[in-house]
Amino acid sequence: MQLVRQMVLEGVILSLGAGALALLLTAWTAKYFARFLPPMANPTMLNGLLDENVVIGIVVLAILGSALRGALTAWRSSHVPAA
Repeated sequence: MQLVRQMVLEGVILSLGAGALALLLTAWTAKYFARFLPPMANPTMLNGLLDENVVIGIVVLAILGSALRGALTAWRSSHVPAA
């Protein structure tokens, strides 16, 4: 049981770290995204701010990813035959 807890905790730490990195990259690139759009006859206005729905989505995906990774790793290691 301790191995399962350790693997789930490892999955949580890795996935939350990846979620924090994704949030950082989103905040960094949101302001500069408008520079990559070509000029058009109908200009598009981008405000370059983080939307709270994006932040919530990143957090939810990080939590789901951590739970899935930790659970699948623990399940897979529990079915390995003893040597």
